[in-house]
Amino acid sequence: MPTARKGNMYFFIITLLMIIGSVVVGFLPIETKYNTAVIEFGFLLVPALIIAKLSGITIKETFEIKWLKFKDVCIILGISVLSLLLAGIMSNISMQFFNNFLADAMNVWGNMSLLQWIFILAITPAICEEAVMRGVVLKQYKNVSCTKAAIMNGLLFGMFHMNFNQFFYAFVLGVVMAYLVIITGTILSSVLMHFTINGISAVSNWYIRRTSPVIDVAENSSLNITNIIILAGVGILIAYLLKHIISSWAKTKNIDILTRTNTDEKVFDIWVVLSIGLFVIFTIILFMQGGKI
Repeated sequence: MPTARKGNMYFFIITLLMIIGSVVVGFLPIETKYNTAVIEFGFLLVPALIIAKLSGITIKETFEIKWLKFKDVCIILGISVLSLLLAGIMSNISMQFFNNFLADAMNVWGNMSLLQWIFILAITPAICEEAVMRGVVLKQYKNVSCTKAAIMNGLLFGMFHMNFNQFFYAFVLGVVMAYLVIITGTILSSVLMHFTINGISAVSNWYIRRTSPVIDVAENSSLNITNIIILAGVGILIAYLLKHIISSWAKTKNIDILTRTNTDEKVFDIWVVLSIGLFVIFTIILFMQGGKI
């Protein structure tokens, strides 16, 4: 039987494997720019498939792959663009306080071709991360209310990125993508959103870095208090619009995302605490290595 506790346990196990994988690939004879793909396919996707097989739920049921209607695709693309704008705003604000480790990684990828950018930044996470977060983990929250399931999925997805800058916007994106899967009944909705957001980022970064492979993001992203307040205001408006679109869309499908029958089971347990511990420890290690968090 699916339980939130199992989902949290699976998340902890796979996150731990991801950390181990990040160490292991450092000893492999591969180019640094391919490390992310090797980690995600080898230490995320493979464990996710194994856990799905052993969880007592069929792989087909775990990943819920069903074709999307054209109207749903259009709505998802619209939500993706709004979510990308919101994520950009949140990232810019958080960069005033925390280091952007993703930007540092992109400086290593700077000389890649467009296809390499799309494969590493868009295709890989859209498949591997969604298999874990909106597949294995979210499926175990089947008997929890939609709101609890989405918020917890967002929280875990935020920690999954292992740095404070990405945590905040990944949390929001995780919540949105969880709702998409709940509303459409298929993981393809979150895969499409994840690919769209990261694909746009991949193309834009490839275009920008053709002439400037290495970019000092911190130097180019300094904001004064007025700009931060304006960005925060725009972000709140986008978040409200997203909430309205998602709620209205759910109603057209006769899905009440606020009152799904649930079992009152606890969603915050020892496995979540252990995952938070991993997140904090990894962040401290990053700080000790680079003097930034």
